[in-house]
Amino acid sequence: MKPEHPSQESRQLRAIAQDLCQSCPPELGFEILISGSVSWGTADVDSDLDLEFWVEQLPDAETALNWLAEAGATDILPDEDPESDQIHMICRFRDRWVEASWVDIHAKQRDIKGVLTADRICRMDLVQAGNIVHAVPVRTAGNLSKWQHSLSTYPEGLQERIIQSAAQFWKFPHHIKMLWILVRRGEWLGLYTWLMADLSDALRILFAINRQWETDWKHLKIAVPGLQTKPERLLERLEQICTEPQIEERVAITLQLLVAILDLAPLQIDVSLQKENIQSSVKAHGISHSSMQGEL
Repeated sequence: MKPEHPSQESRQLRAIAQDLCQSCPPELGFEILISGSVSWGTADVDSDLDLEFWVEQLPDAETALNWLAEAGATDILPDEDPESDQIHMICRFRDRWVEASWVDIHAKQRDIKGVLTADRICRMDLVQAGNIVHAVPVRTAGNLSKWQHSLSTYPEGLQERIIQSAAQFWKFPHHIKMLWILVRRGEWLGLYTWLMADLSDALRILFAINRQWETDWKHLKIAVPGLQTKPERLLERLEQICTEPQIEERVAITLQLLVAILDLAPLQIDVSLQKENIQSSVKAHGISHSSMQGEL
């Protein structure tokens, strides 16, 4: 849920974006948008500026780098990923860090179409859809507002596909049991990796239940108030999972939260097996689902 008025830092960074991009030639960005905390209006002194440049054809990295240098950017660092279909640069401008990405608008359009037809359900595609919905234009040829309008309605079929996909892992009891095994073995990195994966899947389900586009989880404090359907004390419970000193309690609280989220799924989407497996795992370790609800 965006604040009614952008923070002072958000306003300042939006002004910096305008200054940086005013000299950008159309072939390096006929449409330019701001995403991240600046577009949400919640930027603070530690926030950077996320810029996305939509182009008809991707430029080579050297051309993008030269323009940034000519525009006054310093400390320019290309993020070289040979498998990426984007060009990504990190730099400083007016003493603020800027992350700039160049994206082929035709590829972006295909991605959006895939989301709108519920053919693309991976997390990155859903986050990108959310970024477009919340984006603030620096320069526009009309594509941003058109796509924002298209994405204003959550597609039919997308909710069920995401819930079924994200909950698939919990159909297998031994996958859930692995959390307790990792505790017993003292494999802490493995345990935290599995816990975070479970929580990410659960949050994906929760956003789908609410027919809301996913977001970077670092924006949860902003996004959660906008979810009409959610477990009680969601943010507090997530914090407890991350800070509870007793490791087994972290596992138990996580599993209970997974069930609380699955309980909210529409009746026509069957996740009963997943709930049964998770509840059985919690009970097997001495904590009943009902008693944990009362404690939390």
